[in-house]
Amino acid sequence: GLCDYSVDEAKRIRDNKLKDISSKRVYVFKDNKFICSFNSRKEASNQSLEKLGKFFHQCTIGKMCNKNISSKDGFVFSNSFTIQN
Repeated sequence: GLCDYSVDEAKRIRDNKLKDISSKRVYVFKDNKFICSFNSRKEASNQSLEKLGKFFHQCTIGKMCNKNISSKDGFVFSNSFTIQN
């Protein structure tokens, strides 16, 4: 009785946080020029091969949006419309 913890509630909170993170608009740039945008990282990953000619995994897109990596194969993904070099 020392802890009031619900596994189901913790999962619900985690899922809501992940939904908020992954549903942000994603902008794609190449050579500092705007290419296109997607409604989410998941959508960007699912459509990257068709629209960009190269597949990008959702995690890679997330790392670019979070500035953990700057670019991949000349492409930059960002949650803001402007990119910084």
